[in-house]
Amino acid sequence: MKKIIFYVLGCLFMFPSLVKADHIYHIDMLIELGSDGSAYVLENWQIQAESGSTWCKKIYDVNEDSISDFDAHMDEVPLEFKNNWDNDDSLDSNAGHYGITYTDKGMELCFGKQDYERHHLTFSYLIKDYIFN
Repeated sequence: MKKIIFYVLGCLFMFPSLVKADHIYHIDMLIELGSDGSAYVLENWQIQAESGSTWCKKIYDVNEDSISDFDAHMDEVPLEFKNNWDNDDSLDSNAGHYGITYTDKGMELCFGKQDYERHHLTFSYLIKDYIFN
């Protein structure tokens, strides 16, 4: 019985992991509240991709016009806004771009992956009516 257990464990360690997963090493958020109930949000992400072409920040329970002034930079280089964002586009198509997708739950702020190296993503946006009575 012990031989079988050692054999199974040995087999597990012989093969490299086939699981690919993106890494978010660090997230910093700065939120400044306005006197009108709005919130200016600045996010800094330290990230590394392993697969796919898109990073997404999900923001649910907001109207389409609740988010404005959306802007993004990768490694301090401005990204270009892409209308009609498609999360299924290729790595080459989404690289250097950012955009918005809408779901039945809300919206997703999306960023194109440039490659599978480590990067610093910075983005900001304004949320209207963040605080309300």
